[in-house]
Amino acid sequence: MTYPIFPTSPKPSYPYHWESGFLTIVGGPYDGGGSVTRSGRPYELFTVALKWDRRTRAELLPIVDFFRARRGRSGLFVFADFQGWDKSPIGEAWNDVYVATYQSGGSTTVTLPVTSGSSHVVKVNGVIDAGATISAGTGDEGQDEATIAATLVQGDIITSSFVGLLTLLVRATQDTLAVESEPGDLHSLTLGLIEERIT
Repeated sequence: MTYPIFPTSPKPSYPYHWESGFLTIVGGPYDGGGSVTRSGRPYELFTVALKWDRRTRAELLPIVDFFRARRGRSGLFVFADFQGWDKSPIGEAWNDVYVATYQSGGSTTVTLPVTSGSSHVVKVNGVIDAGATISAGTGDEGQDEATIAATLVQGDIITSSFVGLLTLLVRATQDTLAVESEPGDLHSLTLGLIEERIT
């Protein structure tokens, strides 16, 4: 399934950074009176707040139109991180990013969360899969793909390290955009994004 791709222009203001964390589930109290906490998933969840500072209405219109077309939080879309777009090699270094949990009988080719990727290292349960092969840009939205060489069994966790543009399926975190206006057709816009996983 393909999803709309977030506009690549205008680029957001710097600096901004991704935050990541694990969903924590708090269980009921046990006999000793405490509570039990555990991770609700085997991978991190990425969130980011993007801001465009002091831009004209015309410059910000592609972002606003895209947001409206997704109907705020209702629509999923693909976001390729802007950080490092002007570097060589392109992008930033990302380590041990969750890719997939293998389901028995499933494909051994997985979509990696990166576009314009290089220096790929694919792991299965934390062990490097030296025989994995990378196909650049063959994913539905132009992401790189990996074909796993290791023998996979139900529940195996596939992760990847790479240099490139982190590319994730996301949704907006709110139904309204935060806009601040100044005299002279200058505006600032803030948009929060959260990674989405379809399993």
